[in-house]
Amino acid sequence: MVTLLRDHAVAVGRHRVTQQGDHATPRSRSNKALVAATVLACAFAATGAAFGAAPPGKAAARDKPAPVQVIVRPEPLKDLGRQNKVRLVYFVPKDRRPTAHWVDKIAVLMTFVNDLYTRDLRSKGYPTGGLDFEFKAGKPRVHLVPGKDAAGDYSGDPDFSGQRQWSRILPEVEAALGKARDNLYVIFTETYTEGPWKFEFPGGFALGCRFSTSGGVGMFSAWVLRDEFCATTVEGQLQYLADEMPIKGRTALHRMKADSPRFEFIEDGFGPWPTKPGTPSVCRTIAGPMMWTSWATGSATCATTT
Repeated sequence: MVTLLRDHAVAVGRHRVTQQGDHATPRSRSNKALVAATVLACAFAATGAAFGAAPPGKAAARDKPAPVQVIVRPEPLKDLGRQNKVRLVYFVPKDRRPTAHWVDKIAVLMTFVNDLYTRDLRSKGYPTGGLDFEFKAGKPRVHLVPGKDAAGDYSGDPDFSGQRQWSRILPEVEAALGKARDNLYVIFTETYTEGPWKFEFPGGFALGCRFSTSGGVGMFSAWVLRDEFCATTVEGQLQYLADEMPIKGRTALHRMKADSPRFEFIEDGFGPWPTKPGTPSVCRTIAGPMMWTSWATGSATCATTT
């Protein structure tokens, strides 16, 4: 197990929560139709093998990450025509404004997440066309859901809690768009704050849960949509992934070093990115929290992604 992850399980209602540091992934119990997909997703995180984790008995060299040349371009998102669609959601409390270019940024982020997820499944022998997203006017559709309350009411500021955000935000999304058991949601929440924090940003969190074979939710803090981490085009994002500029006063989760370089925050938020053609997810880091949330929703449709 990658030593930077402090893994423990806690029971929350009928869901089982796998918690990693301050990032948790609620998951309901698996059924026969989803055993293979669930085991595969858990195996990715447990072994870290596909994500550049150190071999057993050897410490990973993280103090001085080697420069990387990004040469793998992600496949674009496509409308695959399946019944179950991944529905992208941007949740904005009443005292916040949406980040600039939020539709383009979320589309770019999910292009990388979907491509990484797809490459890794294919490398393990699973034929798949990837996840199938809602489209509108030829582009991935992102639903803007305005919150009824202020950001602090959801996050619990200053006593931040991912579980609190999950329990308060999800009902409002369901009221606006439909029940999670019948929909596949990836939700970005504009609830983090700007103050100092031990890693990333105060109020940041990542949670995911499968509710049924037709529905699930991945919920992630929208700090990853900030201009310094998320571009509005794939070309711009590829440049960011190779950018070692330090983000002053901020610490990336997976290495826990102050003033972490830009690419490390992106790897935390997007997931690791392959740097050689034909190599699935070979990167300097562990799986980012966005990959945990995408597994939660993706596992619900994994058997039908061919």
